[in-house]
Amino acid sequence: MKVDDRSVIPEHLIYQLWEQNYFSSVPLKTIDEQEVTIISTGIKNEDSGPDFKDISIKLGGKIYQGDLEIHRAPEDWYQHGHHADPAYNNVIMHLVIGTEKFKEFAIRLNRHPVPAEVFVDITEDQYTLLTRKYQLTSSKQVTKTICFLKNNSEDFKITVVDYFSRKRFQDKADRFTEQRETSSWNQVLYAGIMEALGYSKNQLPFRKLAQLIPFEALMREFYGITKEESLYRPLGLLIGVAGLLPSQDTSFDWRKIKDQETQHYVSQLEDIWSEFSTRLGLKPMQQEEWHFFRLRPSNFPTRRLAGASLILQQFVKDGILETILRIIEQLKDNNQQMIRELENLFICKTGGYWATHYRFEEQAPDLMNEKSVTLVGKERARDIIINIILPVLTTYTNEIGDAQLKIRILQLYQEYPKVSSNSIIKKMSMRLFGEKKHVKKFILTAARQQGLIHLYKLYCRRGECERCQNEWEKV
Repeated sequence: MKVDDRSVIPEHLIYQLWEQNYFSSVPLKTIDEQEVTIISTGIKNEDSGPDFKDISIKLGGKIYQGDLEIHRAPEDWYQHGHHADPAYNNVIMHLVIGTEKFKEFAIRLNRHPVPAEVFVDITEDQYTLLTRKYQLTSSKQVTKTICFLKNNSEDFKITVVDYFSRKRFQDKADRFTEQRETSSWNQVLYAGIMEALGYSKNQLPFRKLAQLIPFEALMREFYGITKEESLYRPLGLLIGVAGLLPSQDTSFDWRKIKDQETQHYVSQLEDIWSEFSTRLGLKPMQQEEWHFFRLRPSNFPTRRLAGASLILQQFVKDGILETILRIIEQLKDNNQQMIRELENLFICKTGGYWATHYRFEEQAPDLMNEKSVTLVGKERARDIIINIILPVLTTYTNEIGDAQLKIRILQLYQEYPKVSSNSIIKKMSMRLFGEKKHVKKFILTAARQQGLIHLYKLYCRRGECERCQNEWEKV
């Protein structure tokens, strides 16, 4: 996701303002209007993890001790993966530089919100004055341009990229191992798949939805239903729990909708929710928890939920884990076919109501004329395989002690074809290899793309080149 409204102030200068206790001189309030008093600014974290350790704040008459994370846009909490990293479970304050855009607390991996979500708006004029007053130095910007790795041989660069690729994969596997302590394998996979369908902006609400209506509970409602019922019941439950049904939107008069297709489709979903919500004890989420702003309409959560309902229908009989294991066993001698079959589990073509609608409203002419739009496309399917399915399967092989299957999974990860490049992959590729012909020669797999992403997120985005060098000198 491209963010074009983040603060102009570099993060390392914000760190300096924090260290010099500037934020104690301005009134601080959380997004729910609680006053925050800084007692101790803690210690700058020179390792991976939150920006400052051991800070102390007073919030609502209570003293909190823990960590601080600073960002220039609230979305960075999720874009940088902090919601999925146990190292951030002790963050007590999320300081965002900029204007408050929405009232949403950052959520940690332990499922608890960060106690203090604080926005502080610093304009460019204020920034200039603060730079002089606090003698802020941009010396770290020089460090950012010095890449010790860049001048090494290409073979060594690849060795380092492969190292970080394995590290990223293991970090993901560790995350799923922790989730397995309280969930079934199918629930772990289901929650991961749902989170991936949320992309960067809606990962949190998708994961919350997976908790509110667990996999086993949802599957029970699939049994014995007709093909006609399968068009409505799964989505009626999912979208009802999501709180995105028209009857749950108090801000719009849905009687104004004259599109008969929408009227019929909505009435079917509403009937499903009305029938099953009370019996199953389902409580809906708030519509404000979902983000539509700055999303391409084809990525609206309504369409992703429609895709999720179709994906999940494939796992009614055997569950997610057994279905995937069967494909891997049957096609163990044909990796290319195995990859196609795995991806096909998560690719959903657009059809029916969603061939002409983005959400519950009038038809969308641009969508009607678009042949290639899917509910869940190939690239998202690949992302699910690489970031969810394979790491979860690795933790599964550890639990059952199947060394051969683990080797097969790791080999599949290392050989998985590269996916579409993003801004981080492009930036890191050019930083390390320069010429496009060298990038094409070495970055041939998704695993190596993952290595570039992990290298960037751990070190490059903060300009921590010396720490990076200390890490890969161990390779």
